[in-house]
Amino acid sequence: MILKVFVSLLLVYGTAGITPPKGNQSKLPCAFEAYDLDKDGEVQRSEFLKIARGHLEAGTIFNRLDINDDGSIEKQEYVKMYPLLRTEYRIFRHCTRKGVCDCWLCCVWKKK
Repeated sequence: MILKVFVSLLLVYGTAGITPPKGNQSKLPCAFEAYDLDKDGEVQRSEFLKIARGHLEAGTIFNRLDINDDGSIEKQEYVKMYPLLRTEYRIFRHCTRKGVCDCWLCCVWKKK
């Protein structure tokens, strides 16, 4: 009985004692550089999925960003698709809040 309660609590609250974000409640980073882990100027599918691992639609988002279907996202593709994902799919909407960025382009072209 105690084991069932423990497992139930673990499933509900996670190991840190808080409820983990569910699917689309997790916010994806706004800047292209956040996904380019090896800093080669392209985001490979594995890099994107590693950063977006808590998002239910991570694979679909990658496919939308990869306009030319070459398996990687170049910065130009990211910049072109960013507004569409933000408005039509409601992804990256948090990126334009005051204090995060003044405009979506600032977030996308964020300098280090």
